[in-house]
Amino acid sequence: MKKISVFIYSMGGGGAERVVSNLLFELVRCYEVHLVLMNERIHYELPNDVKIHFIEKSAPFENGLKKLIKLPFLGLRYKLCQSIGIDIHFVWMNRPCYVAGFARMFGVNGAMIFNECSTPSVLYKTPNFKSKISKFLLKKLYPKADFIMPNSIGNRDDLALNFGIDERKMEVLYNAIDMEKITKPCLKYHMNT
Repeated sequence: MKKISVFIYSMGGGGAERVVSNLLFELVRCYEVHLVLMNERIHYELPNDVKIHFIEKSAPFENGLKKLIKLPFLGLRYKLCQSIGIDIHFVWMNRPCYVAGFARMFGVNGAMIFNECSTPSVLYKTPNFKSKISKFLLKKLYPKADFIMPNSIGNRDDLALNFGIDERKMEVLYNAIDMEKITKPCLKYHMNT
């Protein structure tokens, strides 16, 4: 069975985290799943078969400069995937993508897939230091991925037009939803009306 690393900042409350939780239940059917986190918050249900690893246990509101300086060191820590024998890296959210980009530079093997669930040119439109650094990191580190899966056509187009990401390396992966959790309340409502 192939091994997949699902790398996200945390499993605290949020849209990307919910999507990852939904995906994990499908991924465990086909892969040995390793969830790699940077923060201890876990608010979503996880399958029992998922193995959890922390490359750090950061505070949610760390200083921005400290977060920037730590990126390459976290890339080195992410090399734990080498010892586990990960075949596929599925990376979610900007900061983990930067860390994984550094890890690739440091020799991490396996297929590297980034998910982009924001529109970077909108997210980083304010002309401040953080936005400039984030745009620079995105342009330099996202190309290290073998494939990028934005969650919308607009996000895909933004990466191609504003950040020079090759469209041939991208395909839209819409957010995973749990149909059972949606249909049960709807059926219950319709039966009671």
